Amino acid sequence: MKRRHRTQILACALLGSSLLVAAPAAQAGPAQAEAQVDQNIEAAKALHQEARAKYELFEYLEAIELWEKAYAKLGTEAEYASIRSAVVYNLATARSKQYGIDKDIVHLKKAKLLLERYAVEQESLGNQEDLERARKTIEEIDAELAKAEAEAEPTPSPTGPEPEREPEASLGTSETGPSRDDGGAGPGRPLMIGGAVALAVGVGGFGLMGAGFAQASSAQKEYDDLDTPISELEGLEKRGKAGNAMGIAGTVVGVVGVGAGVALLVLGAKKNKSQVSARPELAPGYAGIGIRGSF
Repeated sequence: MKRRHRTQILACALLGSSLLVAAPAAQAGPAQAEAQVDQNIEAAKALHQEARAKYELFEYLEAIELWEKAYAKLGTEAEYASIRSAVVYNLATARSKQYGIDKDIVHLKKAKLLLERYAVEQESLGNQEDLERARKTIEEIDAELAKAEAEAEPTPSPTGPEPEREPEASLGTSETGPSRDDGGAGPGRPLMIGGAVALAVGVGGFGLMGAGFAQASSAQKEYDDLDTPISELEGLEKRGKAGNAMGIAGTVVGVVGVGAGVALLVLGAKKNKSQVSARPELAPGYAGIGIRGSF
């Protein structure tokens, strides 16, 4: 009887120890799965960085191959959904860019199919902004496909008489037209009008300068952001360059416009002050033309 009791106690002790060992093992299951997800995401990110470098060097075919490998690292679980969609969009963008190089229409067709899948995913996720962007890009690809197919078809030669052209309107002024009357304005008036116009253009140039440099700064900040998708980098780079060009052009226009405007206003004012008049004069023992003016 005592031996049986000891056997039961030993069995309980072993059962308790096995439960203690099984508890951490049960907890390790989800932890290992989560670690595997993180590992797959890190691998996809590494491939994404390589693809991005190739994309920026216009090596679109190599970028496509790397993004396809990154996509293969991602499973169908919900944890991968947003990254998987981003990779699909990047693949579509690279396909469109490659068409611009080799004019292989297959790239456009694949880009459209990828974007259609991307649009479905964004609609299911409720991302309205990304959905509209995808639809707009699909419309652009459809237009490019229609253009490519039209260029591939032979164009029939035109038949029938050539339509008569309308006579071009003359841009010149008629010799018999009415002459302009300055209304007795001073000789410096055209200079002052030109100066005012140049000054306004210069002020507008400085405004353009501020807007351009602000645009370039904003684009640079977004470009440096790690969360910015690869599909937006080219647009940000173009926007930054356009902003810098706008800022430089605005600076040149502002400096030249203000400088020329001030100079013309000063010259016009001086010319009005130095107006010269000539009129006949009669005096005892003298007759002639008198010239008067202030200089």
